[in-house]
Amino acid sequence: MNWWDRPPDPPPGLWAEDPRNPYLTDLRHPVILREYIRYKQERDFPLNFPISDGERLTFDMRMVEKYAGKHIPPERVRFRYHEIARRVKKAQKEKDA
Repeated sequence: MNWWDRPPDPPPGLWAEDPRNPYLTDLRHPVILREYIRYKQERDFPLNFPISDGERLTFDMRMVEKYAGKHIPPERVRFRYHEIARRVKKAQKEKDA
């Protein structure tokens, strides 16, 4: 690499940093991609098709629960996680009533 070459982009992190991204995790990260493939295989989803938004949200919530202790998520991800968890709890409460 020469001094005038553009430095390589840093590898993607576990968490989706772009505020336009509705998801919490970044599928370009090798660990998250492995987890995503395993998640799809466990549920017999075809590997060459994306999963639904609801399934992706479930996957993201599980990844936050699994990896947030080791890799602190950015504020955006923490906020969305708690917002989603609150909505799920509220919906469950209404369903049980």
